Amino acid sequence: MKLSWKTAIAAAMVLSAGTALAAPSTADKCKASKNKLAGTYYMCREKAEALAISKGTSPDYSRCAARFGEKWNGAEMAGGGMCPDSIALAADVDAFIAGQATAAAAVVAGAQGIPVCGDGVVNVPGEHCDDAALDGKTCAAFGKYGSLACNEECEFDLSTCTACPAPGVRLGEACWFLGAVEASCDTACAALGLDYDDSTATVAGSGGTDANCTALLHVTGAPGGELDNPSGDCTSGLGCAVYTEFGFRARCATPPTASSISAVGIQRLCACK
Repeated sequence: MKLSWKTAIAAAMVLSAGTALAAPSTADKCKASKNKLAGTYYMCREKAEALAISKGTSPDYSRCAARFGEKWNGAEMAGGGMCPDSIALAADVDAFIAGQATAAAAVVAGAQGIPVCGDGVVNVPGEHCDDAALDGKTCAAFGKYGSLACNEECEFDLSTCTACPAPGVRLGEACWFLGAVEASCDTACAALGLDYDDSTATVAGSGGTDANCTALLHVTGAPGGELDNPSGDCTSGLGCAVYTEFGFRARCATPPTASSISAVGIQRLCACK
């Protein structure tokens, strides 16, 4: 039977009514609210620019900023900690939007070479960095090691920073390294500008376990496989170590692990801080 167009539309409406869209989450609602607020604030500042031009005065953004701050805080509270941006303070995003709006106004006014994100200079409100310009910061400013980078939004990129100097591995409060051949742990840590940590003994050495010793030797790149001398007796307190030439791995349970011990052909597993 051929359906009329009215009947077809009615049927489609019935079918679509039975397919309900999922209700937006609290995070979605917060995101939508803050997107709207950001656009409204940007427009408010541009209107202030236009009004100032028509009157021959300086722009007054105070009303825009006050309303934006109030509304942003309201959205943050309504989000109940679920807002995906994690920017609780209105001032943080205020500075970013203000910088972009000011730059846009300058373009309209015919300015050339204005400060923008991407010009290689930290010169826009809210910019943390710009390309290779890192505002004097390094990974050390964040308690890390490595080379700090800057992303396309002129914010610090910490993905290239590490918790330990390369090639160290972080475990607990210490960084673990496989020392140089015939180096004591005191020497190995000092070479990295760090100090010896007692975890060398308590985690993987005489006071630790064979499992910890094995796992840490693996992740620090030591040659060999499983422990050849688990929980063994040694002539000195080497702790967890490997005889590099033959890949012979051992955990010296006795005598007690000591930071100053070294031995011919031996690389020690050392914790530093």
